[in-house]
Amino acid sequence: MQAKFHRGTTGATAAEQIIAYLDHKEILATDGNAADDGYSRIAWVVSTCDQFSKECYARASEENVMLIDGKRFVELLLNVGIEGLATDV
Repeated sequence: MQAKFHRGTTGATAAEQIIAYLDHKEILATDGNAADDGYSRIAWVVSTCDQFSKECYARASEENVMLIDGKRFVELLLNVGIEGLATDV
């Protein structure tokens, strides 16, 4: 997961960064440095932006990266409930 604090539009760099991370993890796994634990994972980028650029959507789609803009992130939080997110200090 990657989180961004952007206003307006988040560009393709956000997708490129998470894709590069995934590629690096894949190389480590083939070298025996990372164990396959049997879980499937989805890469995602959460940004406070209003929207993602067309280039960002295209790259994310090619690599199965989920993009979540600020409005959608708030909707997800409200649907799940935010009471459980606070921790006692």
